[in-house]
Amino acid sequence: FKPDTAFFVALLQRCSSAKNVDHGRRVHWHVCDRGFEQNNLVCGHLIQMYAQCGSVPEAQQVFEILERKDVFAWTRMIGIYCQQGDYDRALGMFYQMQEEDVMPTKVTYVAILNACASTESLKDGMEIHGQILQQGFEGDVFVGTALINMYNKCGSVRGAWDSFKRLEHRDVVSWTAMIAACVQHDQFALARWLYRRMQLDGVVPNKITLYTVFNAYGDPHYLSEGKFIYSLVSSRVMESDVRVMNSAMNMFGNAGLLGDARRLFEDMVDRDVVTWNIVITFYVQNENFGEAVRLFGRLQQDGIKANDITFVLMLNVYTSLTSLAKGKVIHELVKEAGYDRDVVVATALMSLYGRCEAPGQAWKIFVDMGSKDVITWTVMCVAYAQNGFRKEALQLFQEMQLEGRRPTSATLVAVLDTCAHLAALQKGRQIHSHIIENGFRMEMVVETALINMYGKCGKMAEARSVFEKMAKRDILVWNSMLGAYAQHGYYDETLQLFNQMQLDGEKADAVSFVSVLSALSHSGSVTDGYQYFVAMLQDFSITPTPELYGCVVDLLGRAGRIQEAVDIVLKLSGCLPDGILWMTLLGACRTHNKTDQAKAAAEQVLERDPSHSGAYVVLSNVYAAAGDWDGVNRMRKLMRSRGVKKEPGRSSIEILNRVHEFLEGDRSHPRRHPIYAELDVLNSEMRAAGYIPDTKMILHDVEDERKEDMLFYHSERLAIAFGLMSTPPGTPLRVIKNLRVCSDCHTATKYISKLRGREILVRDTHRFHNFKDGRCSCKDYW
Repeated sequence: FKPDTAFFVALLQRCSSAKNVDHGRRVHWHVCDRGFEQNNLVCGHLIQMYAQCGSVPEAQQVFEILERKDVFAWTRMIGIYCQQGDYDRALGMFYQMQEEDVMPTKVTYVAILNACASTESLKDGMEIHGQILQQGFEGDVFVGTALINMYNKCGSVRGAWDSFKRLEHRDVVSWTAMIAACVQHDQFALARWLYRRMQLDGVVPNKITLYTVFNAYGDPHYLSEGKFIYSLVSSRVMESDVRVMNSAMNMFGNAGLLGDARRLFEDMVDRDVVTWNIVITFYVQNENFGEAVRLFGRLQQDGIKANDITFVLMLNVYTSLTSLAKGKVIHELVKEAGYDRDVVVATALMSLYGRCEAPGQAWKIFVDMGSKDVITWTVMCVAYAQNGFRKEALQLFQEMQLEGRRPTSATLVAVLDTCAHLAALQKGRQIHSHIIENGFRMEMVVETALINMYGKCGKMAEARSVFEKMAKRDILVWNSMLGAYAQHGYYDETLQLFNQMQLDGEKADAVSFVSVLSALSHSGSVTDGYQYFVAMLQDFSITPTPELYGCVVDLLGRAGRIQEAVDIVLKLSGCLPDGILWMTLLGACRTHNKTDQAKAAAEQVLERDPSHSGAYVVLSNVYAAAGDWDGVNRMRKLMRSRGVKKEPGRSSIEILNRVHEFLEGDRSHPRRHPIYAELDVLNSEMRAAGYIPDTKMILHDVEDERKEDMLFYHSERLAIAFGLMSTPPGTPLRVIKNLRVCSDCHTATKYISKLRGREILVRDTHRFHNFKDGRCSCKDYW
C-alpha cells in the first residue's frame, strides 16, 4: 500500500477533529518518511492539525521547513496567529508574504483585516485597503464586511460607510456590521435608516441584527418604532434568545420606561448575568439603591454567578450609600470570585473605601494591584484628598507623572482642588503649565478648577485671566469666580460680575446668591443685602436654602443687629434644617459679646448636634471674654462628659514647593528652635511698636503672662515666622488656617506685615485677610 496525498490529508483531518496531537505527530513522521514534507496540501493540514491541538510552535516549524510556500500556507499561519491573539506577528507575516511575491487571496485579506481591527491599527488597515482596491476585491461581500468591521473598531464610521456603499451584494451580515458600526459610535439616526433600508431590500434581520439595532431606539422619540421591532421578536420565535431580549430590555430602560424593562425582565424564561446587570444598572442610575440590592440578592438565590460588572455595580451602590460594612461584604464576594485583581473592580473597591473614610484600605488595594490605569491613579488621589491626606495626594500625582501616565480631567480637577485647599500656589502653577505644555484639551471642568485654585491661593488676577480666556462658561464657572471674589471680600467686583452674568444670559442660582450675600455681609452692606435677597425671591423665583438664610442672619449679625437676626432664626425654626442658622447667630453673638443670646443659640445648636465642637468653643470664648471662668469650666466638663474634642488650630504654608503644617505650640518641625527664636524677636518688635496682646481669647483662667505666651504660639504665627525666615525679604506669604483667625492674631499679623514689609495673605474658614503695611483688606470687619 502506497499512501498518497488524500490519505495523509484524511488522517490529519481526523487528528485535528479529535485534537490528538500524539497521533498527529506519528502521522507527521510518516509524512516525512514517505517524502511528503514539501507537499503544500499535506503541510497545510499538518499546520492546521498542530494549531487545533494547541501546538503553534510545531505548526510554525512545519511552515518554516516548506521551501515553496503557497498563499494557502501563508494564510493558514496568519489565521492561526490571529486566533492566538498574536496580531502583531500576523501583520508581520502578512508583509513578509508580500515581500516574497505571494499575492494574498480574499481569505487572506479577511484574516489580516480582523487583525487590524483587533489592534485598532487604522494605518495598517488603510494600507491593506489600498491593496484590496488594486486587486478589485472591495466589492466582495466577505472582504467588504471585514473592511466595515475594521473601520468600526478603529473608530472610523466614514471608512466603514464608504466600504459598505462599494459592496456589490449585501447580505444580512454586512448590513448588521454597518448597523453595529453606527450604534457603537452613537450614529443612531443612520443605524435606524439602515435597518429600514435593509428591510426594503428584502434582507431578513437575524438575531444579531435585532440585538444590535435595539440599541438605536433608546431615544423616547423613536421608542414606538423600537416597540414595533420588538413585536416582531415573538413572531420570529426569537424570544428564546437571551441576547435579543437583553437588548430589548436595555432599549426600554434607556428610554426611561423602567416599568416596561422590569416587566420584560420578569417575563424572561432564561436570564444570564448580563440580564441581571442590565436591570440592576437601571435602578442604580435612578438611585433606587434598595431595589438594586434586592435584585442582587435574587441573583444570588437563582445561582447566577456575578461577574466583574455586577460587582462594580454593587460597589457603586454602597459607595453612594457610604455603607462600609456592606461594601466589605461585597469585597469578600469579589475575593471568592477571583475578581480582586481585576483593575476595574479593584478601582471600584478603592472608590468605596475612599468615600467611606478608609483611605488606608484603598491604598492597600492600590499597592497590591498588578497593573494600574489612569482611572486607578485618579481614584487613589481623590481618596487621599477627600480624607484630608492632601500632601499624599500631591505626592501620588507626582509619582503618576513619573510613570508616564497621562492624567484625565478628573485627575487634574482632584489635584487642583488639593492645591486650592493647601494654597499650594507653586504646585498649582506647575500643573497649569503642565496642562498647557502637554496639549491637554482645556475642558470647562478643569478651567473651573483652575479658577478655584488661583482664587483660594489669593491670586485673583490669575483666576480672572483663566475666566476671561474661556470660550464657554456655565453656571459653575460663574459661581466659582463669584465665590472667589466673595471670599476675598471684594464686594464691588462680586456685584459687577453678578451683573455681567445676567447680561450674558446666565441665570443666577442659589449658589450665586450665597456668594453675593456673603460679599455684602463682609462689607456690612445690610440694605443692599436685603435688596438682593428680595430680588432673589421675586425676580429669580429661587427658594431660599438654609445657606441663604444663614447669609441673611450673618448679614444682620455682623452689623450688630442681633435681635433682628434672632427674630429671623426663631421664625424659621422648625421649617427647615436650622442648625446652620443658630451657629451663625452664635458667631455673631460672640463678635458683639452678647452672652445671654450666645448661650441660647449654643443650646439650640447642641440640642440638634451634641457633638458640634464649634458651639462649645464659641460659647467658651464668650464666657472667657466676659470673665466668666465658671462658664468656661462648665463647657469644658460638658465636652469631656460627651466625648467631644476641640479641633486643634492648624496652619500651613508653602515654601519651595513643599507644604509645611503647624499646630498651636507645635515643636515637631525640624527647624523649631529658629522658628521660636524668630517669634521671640517678632514679639519684642511688636511690643515696641505698640502691640498689646488681647488675652480675652484664652480659655484658661491663668496669669496674664501665661496667656500671652499661649497667644504667641498660635499655629498661624508659627507658620508666618517660618515663612519670614525661609524666604527672601519682600516675598509675599500665604498661610491657610483651618479655624477662624482670632482677634489677637489678626492684630499681630497687621504689625508683622508693617514691621517686616511683607504682604501676608491668611485664609481662614470665613474669608481671606490680605495684610499689608499694617492694614488688613477686611478693614477689621470679619
